[in-house]
Amino acid sequence: MMVKRETTQQNEVYYRYDDIIINKMLVNTYEKIIMSKTVLGKVMENFKISMSIGEFKKRVKVNVLEETEMMEIVVENGDPQRAAMIANNIAFVFKQEISRIMEIQNISVIDEAEAPVGSSKPNKPLIIVFATFLGLIGGVFLAFLMDYLDDTIKTPDDVEKYLGMQVIGVVPFDGEAKKRQRREKLRYASKEDYI
Repeated sequence: MMVKRETTQQNEVYYRYDDIIINKMLVNTYEKIIMSKTVLGKVMENFKISMSIGEFKKRVKVNVLEETEMMEIVVENGDPQRAAMIANNIAFVFKQEISRIMEIQNISVIDEAEAPVGSSKPNKPLIIVFATFLGLIGGVFLAFLMDYLDDTIKTPDDVEKYLGMQVIGVVPFDGEAKKRQRREKLRYASKEDYI
């Protein structure tokens, strides 16, 4: 939709800078009027929409195109044909209401809404499944890569295999040693608290 200056008596249109500024301000006013209960309520009645006006407002968006005197009405609906019909009806009701409210006829519909060919929103379940699958594949790949790049010696067999040397002795690993060390530190720290 576009806001334009009213024609003169000779059907000529003259644009001045202040007219353009006023029209841009009017576009912002018109945006609020489109989102009003008056306009959206009538559209809801026309299409027998059984949701609250607040829920319906969340599905309607008015985009004011920057540096222009134009607006774009976007409607979200599961049925693309119905969304286009609702958007066109919003423009129609708005033109009727604006002429009643402000007694002006300077609104023109440039392009009527058409049903989009594809979905306008991403498919969240598909994205979640894809991201989970990609994460699992990435995790498995990373685990194999880390294991492949790990060149540390872990067992006596690794010493013989990679270094070609014989193992003279092995220091046994005591898993309880660290726990005992922590207990000793805690016991020592608690004794200092009471001294």
